[in-house]
Amino acid sequence: MLSGYVISLIRTLVPMAVGWVVARLIVAGVEVDSAALEMALVSIASGAWYALARALEAKFPWAGVLLGYKTAPTYVK
Repeated sequence: MLSGYVISLIRTLVPMAVGWVVARLIVAGVEVDSAALEMALVSIASGAWYALARALEAKFPWAGVLLGYKTAPTYVK
């Protein structure tokens, strides 16, 4: 069983990776001179993926898998 810390890392890094892939697909075949534009696209795509996954997860608990792990982390004091 994974610790809450590891689960939180997975559920943070997966949307970032998806955002990077989506941004790369958007600019595929397009000459982009600005690294700032690419970074903005990655940020927007990552945030959109995370928001969509969380919204779906609220209604369909299985949708947590879109964040890389089915359940949200739990922390024990």
